[in-house]
Amino acid sequence: MSNSRSAPWRAYDIWGVLRGRAPAPVLSPPKGREYEGVLRYKFSPPLDPTVQPIPEHAVIAERPDTLDGATIGLLANGKHNSVEILEMVSEVLADRYEFAAVVSKNKGNASRPCPTDILDELAESCDLVITASGD
Repeated sequence: MSNSRSAPWRAYDIWGVLRGRAPAPVLSPPKGREYEGVLRYKFSPPLDPTVQPIPEHAVIAERPDTLDGATIGLLANGKHNSVEILEMVSEVLADRYEFAAVVSKNKGNASRPCPTDILDELAESCDLVITASGD
């Protein structure tokens, strides 16, 4: 089926336009229209979703050589089963290591940041903290 009317669109390469390798498309007004001029569409360049890798030293906390004699913090995020997961992790680790103490906290609300008083207490009293997200 052919269309006898001429389309106002000129063919263009949208990916070429977005990458800056082709001119922006130009729309010519159809014959018989009352308006003058040419419509030009300008495209913003696409955002690059990639980022530079974060250096390893900025992401990973220093690991202790052993957990023997360490005070372990367990921080649950408030979701269902997060406390149970941490208890199970603690039991598995206790089979291999002898902890000085275990400090368990629950931040209470998974969608909110951990209260600073809980973070301060864990930072002051624990050698390391293990967190868990339940469900």
